[in-house]
Amino acid sequence: MTSTASQLWGLDVSSGESFEMRSPHRSAPRCLAMGPASTTLQSSQMYGYLGDAGAISLCDLKTKHTIRTFRMSSPGAALVFSPHQACLYSADEECNIYEWDIASGRCRQKVKEPWSVGIRCLAISADGKPKLAVGSATGNIDFLELSPHLSGLPSHSIGNLTTRIDALRFNTDGQILAAASRLKPGALKLIHTGTMTVFQNWPTQRTPLNRVSALDFSHHGGILAIGNETGRVLLFRLQSYMQSK
Repeated sequence: MTSTASQLWGLDVSSGESFEMRSPHRSAPRCLAMGPASTTLQSSQMYGYLGDAGAISLCDLKTKHTIRTFRMSSPGAALVFSPHQACLYSADEECNIYEWDIASGRCRQKVKEPWSVGIRCLAISADGKPKLAVGSATGNIDFLELSPHLSGLPSHSIGNLTTRIDALRFNTDGQILAAASRLKPGALKLIHTGTMTVFQNWPTQRTPLNRVSALDFSHHGGILAIGNETGRVLLFRLQSYMQSK
């Protein structure tokens, strides 16, 4: 957990006890990202967050110690781990996207998002053809191909939201991307990544979303959890995943 102060805390879910973790940065840690849910990748036992002046701290989940520090050319804006290999992707305030090799600590690639006006968040699909979704300050969502390498030109672009993207999540098989903005009530869209089209039948004007502040899919993709600024967490079942939880 992070806050607006220069603090980083953890919670032992089994015991309910909280503990403070030290941050080497003076500013508040931002964009906390957890390693992928994998039994084979070393990065599954890591977490990372953005610090001062474009710094990225990569930490060990058990010891809570900093393993590596990466540095971007300008202040950071977003961070996400790859579910396929031991690397992570980050973005800075100048719309540069970086691919970092965790083992060597080197930057594999740095590309410029040509049409984005301020990158707000990143998400990576976990399917066989991984895509990097880039949410912008204008509400646009660009999709960049990651295979065989990070492409600097979007393969598709979705512009159905008109305010900044605050949350992006792929479901487990990568078929659906959920995107939301907290600046407008009900500003949430589900995107079918196979056809790159937005679902028109949900949410409706009667769906009680309010201003969406967070969202995520369950492990098997059958349930979508949506948190809003009234303090409620809404659970919705996806009919295409009736047998999944």
